[in-house]
Amino acid sequence: MVDLEDPGTWTPEVRDRLEVVAHLFRRQPGFSSADACANDLSIDVRADLDLEGEVRTLLARERLLMYHGTRLLPHEVNCILSDGLRALTDELRRDKLDAARAHQPDLLSIADVDLLLVSGPLFWGYAHEARRGEVCVVAPLAIVAGDEGMRSLLQDWGGESLAWAAHMNNEDGMKCRRTIQALSAASAPSIVEVSIAGSELPDTTDLWRVMVGRLLGCLEPWNEWHLRRPIPAESVLDIIQPGSPRWSDAWTGLVFGGAEE
Repeated sequence: MVDLEDPGTWTPEVRDRLEVVAHLFRRQPGFSSADACANDLSIDVRADLDLEGEVRTLLARERLLMYHGTRLLPHEVNCILSDGLRALTDELRRDKLDAARAHQPDLLSIADVDLLLVSGPLFWGYAHEARRGEVCVVAPLAIVAGDEGMRSLLQDWGGESLAWAAHMNNEDGMKCRRTIQALSAASAPSIVEVSIAGSELPDTTDLWRVMVGRLLGCLEPWNEWHLRRPIPAESVLDIIQPGSPRWSDAWTGLVFGGAEE
């Protein structure tokens, strides 16, 4: 299993190839890994594309560790273990809210469900609408402590498509905020660990920059990928929550909370 954070898990061919690239960056006059963001690394446009294609080919048959940040009510843990991670659809949003009401009827009413179903970023224009049909995964796990966007997913229940409704600056936003806060308090920050075949990762985000950034010790050696399909239950390896052996105490102060007042 390839862990982008651990070069010892990379295939020898990938590690050797990227060590050569890392050496080229170290030789550049004025280059400092302490000041360089991994995702800003660049050789030139053509070489960047060629290198990514080469890495993708070498990793096509490998399984990569990826992570999905969310906040789960108790019943949702079993849902993911049995059904995997579903892509974002209107049906998923309805199922998620209906199940939350069935298990937590004191926390949201039918009216709350109806309001949330027609609220949030999916109704704010194409940039957000484009998230339909996607599952977002990130890697490596170090992103939890270093990325504000990842932490917000662990703080507020519902994922972006529901939780962001709490940020609407109107009366409906206030109602959504109360509901999201209540459900956030009843849920637990959760990091769903999955394995994804290298051939299944969309090519809109580079792997080589994350991996070379890790070798160099650059800033923010992580990224996100938007899969256009669900992730089946057999690809779910773990659900990391507070109290589990893999939960880091360093994360606790970063992720506990709810939608902003």
